[in-house]
Amino acid sequence: MTVQKLRDLNISQVLILYSFTIISFQFYGYIGFDSQVLKALLFVLIPIWFLICITDIIKIKGDIIVKLMKGLIFSLFIAIVSSYLFWDQGFIFTYRAMVSNFVLPLTFFLLVKYRASQKSIERYIVFFTVLYAIIWLYAVINAPLILFDIGGVDDLDDSRGFWRIFIAGQYFIYISYFLYLTRLTYDFKIRYLIFAFLLFILIILTLTRQTILWTSVTTIYFIYKINKKFTFCLLLVFVLSYSSLYILLKNSDTVIGKLIELTEHQQDLNNNSREDIRIVEYRYFFSKYSKNLITDIIGNGYPHSETAFGKRYQSINDRLDLYLSDVGYAKIFADTGLFGLILYILLFISCIRAKIPKEIEYAKLFIIYMIPANIAAAFYTGCIGISVCCYLIYSNKINTKSLHTSKSDKLNIQ
Repeated sequence: MTVQKLRDLNISQVLILYSFTIISFQFYGYIGFDSQVLKALLFVLIPIWFLICITDIIKIKGDIIVKLMKGLIFSLFIAIVSSYLFWDQGFIFTYRAMVSNFVLPLTFFLLVKYRASQKSIERYIVFFTVLYAIIWLYAVINAPLILFDIGGVDDLDDSRGFWRIFIAGQYFIYISYFLYLTRLTYDFKIRYLIFAFLLFILIILTLTRQTILWTSVTTIYFIYKINKKFTFCLLLVFVLSYSSLYILLKNSDTVIGKLIELTEHQQDLNNNSREDIRIVEYRYFFSKYSKNLITDIIGNGYPHSETAFGKRYQSINDRLDLYLSDVGYAKIFADTGLFGLILYILLFISCIRAKIPKEIEYAKLFIIYMIPANIAAAFYTGCIGISVCCYLIYSNKINTKSLHTSKSDKLNIQ
């Protein structure tokens, strides 16, 4: 890749990348498809995907992002062995429980193999953003009928003033939001402003308070980098708007009113009873979940519901009401140990510290957003959004180095 230019994806590459993505989403959990067939399709796809990328995984060296992605793959194989050695869980069961985790690094290496251009990546992002919006809207129109069962729920929740719908690939709307937000700073067009506004509204309608919060915080951080004075005005408007909305909508049946009411209810529970449930979960999964010091380091692996390991985890859910899906970094530690946790931390530090042009600033913003967003949710599992943004940052670094090398060679020849 250091000597070959980035290029637009051809038709066959587009078909492979897009179909692999949809399969990894389990066809959005559409109830018209047999879920067991969809799972089997993904089980078969991952080894094929691995074989397609194996040459690039082995040959490409040098950059820290590549090394860390290889490390993530290695940590997953270690997790399979760990489940067998320490929890007597068969390899096949562990593979079935954690197969979606391979999607993140393998998507990265597929993009590396194709040497996908920024233009191709942005088409990919926009395509899956539009597809998500269409599916989400279709699900809303048909609510309370469940058409896309990705969250494993029996009934749609409308306690937050609107239908709370879980659909795979939600992170694409966040990447697209940051994409159009950053475009406004170097190529201002009204349509970009409209797109960013509509995407932010869609983010609010996902009804997940922490993602709304961290999207807003990341936006303010970005604007602060661009214009510090404007950020002060924006914060003032935000405080005044929030105060006004709080007073006007606190006891209303609107989405914002219900979210405020839910937040206050949880604060009352924390004040009047036990400490915050997330703190309890982090303490438990960091100190009591692992079997021994070795599993603290390399992880316990991934429990499958049909094994003794899986039943132990289910017992923790039932007896203690504690869930790994609520605490992203504790989940990484429990599954892949300190080794896996350090890999993710280093990956994000490498991406944030990279010097990139303003045209792909949105990739770094998404990584920045994901760091706090994963505290109270497990968003990293199979997150293609991370793969895409890491690839954009990596390919820019490699392309920049290649250009500098070419210029130096020409000067030496002259």
